[in-house]
Amino acid sequence: MRIFRARFKPEAHFMFYYLSKTISILAMTITWVVLLLFYAWFAKRPLKKNIALSLTLLLLYFSSTPFFVNKAMRWWEVPPVAYSETPQYDVGIVLSGPVRNFKSPKDRVYIGQGSDRFLHAADLYKYGKIKHILVTGGHKPLNEALENEAEKIKKVLVQCGVPDSVITCESEAKNTRENALNSAEILKAKFPNQKYVVITSGYHMRRSIACFQKAGIEAGSFSTDFLTADERKKIFVTQFFPTSADFNDFSSMVKEMVGLAVYTLLGYA
Repeated sequence: MRIFRARFKPEAHFMFYYLSKTISILAMTITWVVLLLFYAWFAKRPLKKNIALSLTLLLLYFSSTPFFVNKAMRWWEVPPVAYSETPQYDVGIVLSGPVRNFKSPKDRVYIGQGSDRFLHAADLYKYGKIKHILVTGGHKPLNEALENEAEKIKKVLVQCGVPDSVITCESEAKNTRENALNSAEILKAKFPNQKYVVITSGYHMRRSIACFQKAGIEAGSFSTDFLTADERKKIFVTQFFPTSADFNDFSSMVKEMVGLAVYTLLGYA
């Protein structure tokens, strides 16, 4: 296994990193809920106070109710494809993200939401749908002492039975744009003119594919790690009761939508 390390200008990288984090915070649903509540608290006119409180209530309800959130997420997520219906590709590109770095002891890999990305990549390899796996992502911009995500995911893939010889790690990317740019460099050098497929979360796929296309890589998509549920034939009353899990899912969707819009404006997607 060879580990590739791409280089970017530090000042440009950190500027974009902090800009993206700031935009991510502003795009969070809870941010707007808090801002509206503060506005209502300080508003002197009863009409403005009531409008702010009404908007807060509507935002909270529709962004945390299973029925409405699932409808919105099913529209946004790129739908799944069965293994049997998946074409054969030469390289599966796994975008990192689910690894938790700040955990002790350091003698294992801690995985959060999103582990389907590489577990399903291992399945695709075993089913003969991909011949090689490229794992991209470092995600340690503020602590260079941390072991990066790509290397940790590689350990899990090997434990799942994927040979070390078919895994390539790109260990410098800190965001989706760099995932695409760094992967494109590797693919053109090591796997030129072959068939590629991007493997990432369903809600993250739109931005990912757009970034790879901008980097000059035409790739198929294999969505995983879904936040949606299958449509139910019967509508139950419980689907109209808000939950914190649905609120988080809705926030993830909004973050991706804003992220894609910003990337498009900046020319990254």
